[in-house]
Amino acid sequence: MAVFNKRQGESLSVKYGLKLDGVEQNFATGWLCKLVVKLKSGGIDGAIKAIDKTITDQTLDNTRYIVSITPAEMAALSDDDYYLLVELSNASSNINKEFHDTLKVAKQGI
Repeated sequence: MAVFNKRQGESLSVKYGLKLDGVEQNFATGWLCKLVVKLKSGGIDGAIKAIDKTITDQTLDNTRYIVSITPAEMAALSDDDYYLLVELSNASSNINKEFHDTLKVAKQGI
């Protein structure tokens, strides 16, 4: 679990990949990547989603999704701690992996 410290209005870009039985997965076809950001105070299951979007950006070799939060999305978040949840899933092979990281957002300014 990683912890990302950001200020309102900054951007975040993180790459997520998946190895199964030592083999790096290729996300070119059949895969879906979802990003959900929730307030930690609401609990991982009950919190309201502050950000909920499908991610399509990938590295050139299709082995990593590039999960990004734009400056506008970050500016809309309050000064608080959030769950940063990334889900990689493939319906045809019934594979589902969820990453749970922490995003700490601080107020913009000096």
